[in-house]
Amino acid sequence: MRVVAEWQQEVITAFRARDWAALGYASWESYLDGEFGSHRVQLPRGQRQRIVEAMAEAGMSTRAIGAAVGVGKTTIERDVDMSGGPDGPRQITGIDGKVYEVYAEVPGPDLGPAVSDEQLKAEALAMLMPPGTERSATDTVGAEFGVEVRLADIPGVPEPKPHPPRRRPLPDEIEEAVREELRVAQRKDRIAGDKRLATHCAAVHHQLPELLAGLGSSTKFLAAADLPHADTPPESRRWWAETLRALAEDLGQVADAIDKELDQ
Repeated sequence: MRVVAEWQQEVITAFRARDWAALGYASWESYLDGEFGSHRVQLPRGQRQRIVEAMAEAGMSTRAIGAAVGVGKTTIERDVDMSGGPDGPRQITGIDGKVYEVYAEVPGPDLGPAVSDEQLKAEALAMLMPPGTERSATDTVGAEFGVEVRLADIPGVPEPKPHPPRRRPLPDEIEEAVREELRVAQRKDRIAGDKRLATHCAAVHHQLPELLAGLGSSTKFLAAADLPHADTPPESRRWWAETLRALAEDLGQVADAIDKELDQ
């Protein structure tokens, strides 16, 4: 039981920290195979539902849980349903890193026999607030009669004021920016390895302000990300620190070479 508990916590921590990406694995499944391999814990059937419930409560998706415990998506969904859980929406994180909300299926109320549109609209008009009261375009009445009517569709209800557009979720912005940065970095790596670069150095010199601006924005991003207090294993943070030191050393050597040339 101690081994199972330790394995469970390792899996949850690794998924939350997206360790497979930090360690260079192509996917969550390949990370599980590479890091655990033949030592992956084989869960007894009696313990699987409890482990699945804990992973679901930690925000893992059914696909991620299934890969970890070695069973199919349908089995994971059945285990989650049998475990109960909160009545409201539950946030999960997919293998792609995006956060979703899932809702438990709840049977709808018995609305009784339907009524005519005329009767429904008459009842809805009687429920209206005084003239001038703002109503959302999504507000409805009449659900208790079996048919919902939007208040905005009933004569006499003032037009709702338009809502400002919703801002895009920040995790989506970050993911897109990182993907674009990776594409740019791969392109610059190819250019740096091109033998023709030696004869076109002047083009690099003219573009240096833009290149330095890109380095500066990356530095600001890393500083704002509060990496020292990230919720990741120590091994991941040590790798970050070593990589940053290596980058700083390489940049320092370039700066020293410039100073040396200027001093001659």
